[in-house]
Amino acid sequence: QCEVMIKDIDDSKRIFHNIRSTLENDASTRINEDEEPVMVDAAIVSHIFWPALQKEQFKNHPRIQAKIDQFSIEYAKLKNPRRLIWMKQLGTVQLEVEVYEEDERDGVLTSHVKEVTCTPAHATLLAHFEDNDRWSVDELATETGMSEELVKKRMGFWINQHVIQTTRSSSDLIYTLPSVEYVADSNYGGLTDHREHHRHDDDDDDDPNREQAISLSAHEEEEIKTYESYIVG
Repeated sequence: QCEVMIKDIDDSKRIFHNIRSTLENDASTRINEDEEPVMVDAAIVSHIFWPALQKEQFKNHPRIQAKIDQFSIEYAKLKNPRRLIWMKQLGTVQLEVEVYEEDERDGVLTSHVKEVTCTPAHATLLAHFEDNDRWSVDELATETGMSEELVKKRMGFWINQHVIQTTRSSSDLIYTLPSVEYVADSNYGGLTDHREHHRHDDDDDDDPNREQAISLSAHEEEEIKTYESYIVG
């Protein structure tokens, strides 16, 4: 069994390099010639030799799904008649996001781009903000097929990363892209400030930031559960 698992990983690396080479040379997969292609990598496993993993059903953003479909098509060409069945909840996505933070030298609030590693579910939620800069919880739940509870939990990660802000419209929780004015007016501090606010300000039940500023440990715990499934089976 272990030999098959090791072979799966080695085969996955070889297949990825073949598919990557094909897609990089295919101009039709890019919007323009200067665009760097978004690459999908995959660990392709023989499911009968690997521990059973619980599946989570949600809908990837169309742009993300398009990249996955490209990979699947090329895989089918290489390994016909085999087809891929994707475990959507597994894996990581590397993103470049714009955040507002205080400069360590002079304390001035500025925006800058930083790299963030997240789960596919987190990435697909954030991708919707490229289409519209304002979403309610129920709208994101409808678009992604996730429960509202999971949407709130996962959007808390982006709030703590200073990528998303929250407001309320009547009884609805609204997520929007932050502005410099909002960040400055709301004392948009570091992660420690959010955690302390979440821990002590129990009387302020109407504060959406307190409600949604879930610590990064929740995100890490979600990833650990995935690794445990491989170990425990």
